[in-house]
Amino acid sequence: MLLNEVASTGAISGLDWPEFRLFLITKLKEISRTAFSADETEEDQAWVNDLGRAVDSFTSDPPFTIQRLAELVKEPNRYYKDRTKFLRAVERIIGVESGVGEFARAFDNHSTAEGGVVLSPIPWAIDEIEVNDRTEENTNTKTDANGDTEMAD
Repeated sequence: MLLNEVASTGAISGLDWPEFRLFLITKLKEISRTAFSADETEEDQAWVNDLGRAVDSFTSDPPFTIQRLAELVKEPNRYYKDRTKFLRAVERIIGVESGVGEFARAFDNHSTAEGGVVLSPIPWAIDEIEVNDRTEENTNTKTDANGDTEMAD
């Protein structure tokens, strides 16, 4: 099932977002009605409807927090025993403004790992690697009296 894949890997390649978005909204309503011991109140229903509108506002791409949202929808009682806490968690997850497409475009020149995770360079790590490379180069070369560099034995 696609929900399992998104929840476990975060992979969204081939995802029909408009269809999946409707699935998530329907599933959130179902979870709020059936997954918790206390009866759902009108306030809870209104809250879930607001959350549905927030999910629906991501028209072209899912929120960059889609993996965590899928985890909660897949197993709501694994993480939360109380409806209010569950709905607050969902609210935080979908209260972001960036979709995965916007997030990925910010890193167009960076590597992508398996599962669609964008890997961006870490400046201090790159600087450290460059310093180490230069140090290694200096230890493997020698400079003669004319300033010419050659490999050391």
